[in-house]
Amino acid sequence: MNYNYTTFDDDDGRYTTDLSEATARAAEQAAGQQQQQYQLNRRTQMEAATRQAQELSKEVEKPKMRGRFDPPKTIFVDKDNKTMLFYIPKEEPNRIKYRELIIKHGGLLVDKQIPTAYHLSNNEKMLGYFKLKFIDDCIANGGLVPLLDYGTYNIPEDAGAFDPLIMNDLSSDITLEQFPMENASTGKFTPILSSAGSSKRKGTNRFTAEQDEFILEQVRMKPRYRHSHQFYHDLSQTRELHGHTGNSIRSRYRRHLEPLLSFVYKTDDRDRLMRDGNANLIKVGLNEIPGTLKNKFTAEDDYFLCSEAIKSENINYTFFSNLYRKRSSHTLNSWRDRYRKYVDEDTIPQYIEYYENCMELGEEPQCLTRVNK
Repeated sequence: MNYNYTTFDDDDGRYTTDLSEATARAAEQAAGQQQQQYQLNRRTQMEAATRQAQELSKEVEKPKMRGRFDPPKTIFVDKDNKTMLFYIPKEEPNRIKYRELIIKHGGLLVDKQIPTAYHLSNNEKMLGYFKLKFIDDCIANGGLVPLLDYGTYNIPEDAGAFDPLIMNDLSSDITLEQFPMENASTGKFTPILSSAGSSKRKGTNRFTAEQDEFILEQVRMKPRYRHSHQFYHDLSQTRELHGHTGNSIRSRYRRHLEPLLSFVYKTDDRDRLMRDGNANLIKVGLNEIPGTLKNKFTAEDDYFLCSEAIKSENINYTFFSNLYRKRSSHTLNSWRDRYRKYVDEDTIPQYIEYYENCMELGEEPQCLTRVNK
């Protein structure tokens, strides 16, 4: 059977086929879909390219943002992560500049020549100081560089043993309000409480393990001061031991902590801390420093004290300061306490005569005896 798939259009006189119209419509739809898919793909590519460009732009800006807003790298801490102290003379031209750099990178600048502080100066005549270029090179390096390469010494051989931390001759008489002290357990340096800000202990105030270690560390740095009442009074003014009196700290050390003192830091004959070739404090056993921890007064010391006193018009701070400078085997405070407890006006000429007579007879003189005042 034959089927006729064609029709005749009387209106326009043209022949059309259903199959041709369907094919045309399908082709038109396919072309439209293809165009839409192309536009969609193009838009996706453009969006991806835009995102990539934005990410690259952010990556380029990151270093700039990091340098402006992130905190600077901490450099000036020791191997135990303790803050390093620096001292720069006030007459140093670039002191303000280096003060900001030191603090910015984790260090601390002190105003006094104290133990554990590194002395910095570009003055070549100041022996024992380290050049300020040390700070610049540490920052450029992003970490500490060998310190001894920047020191000034009398001769090269002195570099390994020279003590870079020159302590003020009268540091034993300077109150600890003038500089911070180091907390051995935390590595932090805290400001000292003034006497006006300190208050008496209320109720029971037990010593903590951290406070015990802090006391021991301070004794290690000043071993010959461990019997000094002033030393423990000064410790009582620190934030670490706030609430404890000088007497309670001294009692704590003598009754509980003294047996735990297995080493001290090596000092010279003027009580200045000494360091090794790597600028680290030198640990020594108690048996390696005979006579250092507790120097008793000898008859010769008493004779020197009386001889100087009889020549002096005024027995004041300067007098004891001069005693310490001339005979540094005892601290300024020790000389002052010795005079206050063992000397009066009658004692001075009597002891001088007694001592000189013993020397003439070849006898060993006795020390001064305590006087009642």
